[in-house]
Amino acid sequence: MGTFIFPGLRALHVLLAAIWIGSAVFISYLLMPAIEQTGPSGGQVMMKMNARGITPYMAVLGGTTVVR
Repeated sequence: MGTFIFPGLRALHVLLAAIWIGSAVFISYLLMPAIEQTGPSGGQVMMKMNARGITPYMAVLGGTTVVR
């Protein structure tokens, strides 16, 4: 049983890390520059993203990636 748990947790760790890194890159290089170029209406977009849970999403991904 233990021989299956470690590889499974390792695979989950790698998958969550890849999702977290992909999300961070998307937000940093694509989303934030586009929001900044929209001017004052970019604040509304950020408020909607926070309301939909972008902060807890990234925190959970980062936290579960670290815990293995």
